[in-house]
Amino acid sequence: VVLSGVIRGGDGRGGVGVAELRKQLRDAANDKQVKAVVLRIDSGGGDAVASEAIWREVQQVRSAGKPVVASMGNVAASGAYMVAVAADRIVAQPGTYTGSIGVLTVVPEISRWLKKNRVNCLQLSTPGAEASPHVISPLTYRQKETLETLAQSCYDSFVDKVAQGR
Repeated sequence: VVLSGVIRGGDGRGGVGVAELRKQLRDAANDKQVKAVVLRIDSGGGDAVASEAIWREVQQVRSAGKPVVASMGNVAASGAYMVAVAADRIVAQPGTYTGSIGVLTVVPEISRWLKKNRVNCLQLSTPGAEASPHVISPLTYRQKETLETLAQSCYDSFVDKVAQGR
């Protein structure tokens, strides 16, 4: 099974499609002729939710009694590294760039551009939804706090998975 490129949710347009990769892992787990799975990784990571879904699928393959070996190519970083630590064994090349435990959250903000180009926006929301970030105005303190809490939770989960896997 090959994990190569940016890890993305869904069909992975422009990268690794989590749905297809999970299907390949599930098929291998259910195929009686498959005795073990080699997961070839060449990825700098990507979407945290998609990476965690692949991590879970690797765990399922192992639960089905099939050993999993992560074979690292040029790079296995961030979410791809998290996937690798779910394997029974990891094999890396001498020049493999690996590691990089971290979470990056990006929220674009285009309020100055809108003002400069005289674009007016009207934002409507239901009670409670005002805490959701959006691109048309700078983040409020509450929105920043919410994003930081989510990023920290994601990071803590990432560190736990790496600690368990190694």
